[in-house]
Amino acid sequence: MTLRQVWSSLVAAFLVSWSVVAAATVVKAASLAQLVAASDSIVVGMPVAASSSYVSLGGSKLMVTDTRIEISRSLRGQAAVGQTLRVRTLGGRIGEIAQIVPGEARLDLGRSCLLFLRKNRSGLLRVAGMAQGQYPLWRDAAGTLRLRASQNLDKVLDPAGSGAVHLLSGRTLSEVEGLVRLGTSL
Repeated sequence: MTLRQVWSSLVAAFLVSWSVVAAATVVKAASLAQLVAASDSIVVGMPVAASSSYVSLGGSKLMVTDTRIEISRSLRGQAAVGQTLRVRTLGGRIGEIAQIVPGEARLDLGRSCLLFLRKNRSGLLRVAGMAQGQYPLWRDAAGTLRLRASQNLDKVLDPAGSGAVHLLSGRTLSEVEGLVRLGTSL
């Protein structure tokens, strides 16, 4: 086995262990009810700072990025408006070395997003469902905030999937807030 194959196998195993719903090495579409149930907090926030580092897991070094998120709206959980949370994602950049993890949430600095967050066993916040739990916000022609699917979904989900991504993409933030409060899909 080449080093690249070993690394790919480790990342795939790690992704499966951190996802909301997984079978074998493919992440399945999570329903809105599953994302809500897996989340300790559901917030709208702005990534304001990020730093990458290596962590040891099972004898291997993995690159992770810790991003500070300033909360502007809380839909569920204990996170308060104005609070800053630290959210960890897989991959990142350290010097000239970059690691991209297919299917992981992409938290772009200065770009507000809706996040489904959960604490892992160590108490660190992660995005529930990886990219399925992160929705960048954009304003339509009328100035209404809407959700867009995460940029990294094409690696793990069938684009015609019927999970939360299909349900939430394109909806207004107000519509999504109502759906999240219900905790069920349409």
